[in-house]
Amino acid sequence: MSTALSLALSGLHSALQSEVPTEADLSQLESLLVQAHQVKFRAEVSAAKAQAEAQFAATQAELAQAQAAELAASQAAAQAAAQAQLQAQLAAAQQAAEARLTAAVTAQIEGLTSGQPATKPTSYPSNEPTSQPANELPSQPATQPTSQPANELPSQPATQPTSQSAKSVNARFANLNAGLNDRLAFVKHLFGGDDQDYQRIVAYLATLESKEECETFIREAVQPDYDWSKSPDVAERFMALVYARFE
Repeated sequence: MSTALSLALSGLHSALQSEVPTEADLSQLESLLVQAHQVKFRAEVSAAKAQAEAQFAATQAELAQAQAAELAASQAAAQAAAQAQLQAQLAAAQQAAEARLTAAVTAQIEGLTSGQPATKPTSYPSNEPTSQPANELPSQPATQPTSQPANELPSQPATQPTSQSAKSVNARFANLNAGLNDRLAFVKHLFGGDDQDYQRIVAYLATLESKEECETFIREAVQPDYDWSKSPDVAERFMALVYARFE
């Protein structure tokens, strides 16, 4: 209670002790009492309204925080699901590519195993030596002059079997059979992503008889069509695999 109101009530109390209030005084006191109740009621209503507004604001903040957390969780779940689906699609595509590549290699090996000659690219020059069966070579004495007609092959000792100087086609191709990662790198970086060209060129290289023939074939027939300068490390691995069968 304020000091002014306390003094007014104290003065009224003293006046009532010594005087008898008239009807006008009582009416005025009643009016003042009603005003006092109204002031008190308005103060209580204002306090209740302020408390309710504070509680409403706190509830709104909690609701907004909960909605934000729910939205973040939903977005994270959707992103995880999309990422899992993408990884599954990539894995399926890689499996399919590996299966096709394995099938192509298997078919090429089976063709060589059955005794069929390796298919050569029609656009590549043939570097195979024009060898003849051992039983058709002319027998020449060891003292024969070095000059021979152009259509005759150099003489070989009759006791030297031709199977010792050359490997079988299957063995040569097996040495060119790279691992899966190397094959994928060769096809992508050296043959423009064309797996069929890679298979044809590897099959043709398997028929050549020396490093020099392989090097000439690659330099004159392969590199003009494919730029290997951007992947020197991959090209070096491929050539090392080609040369390995001659070591």
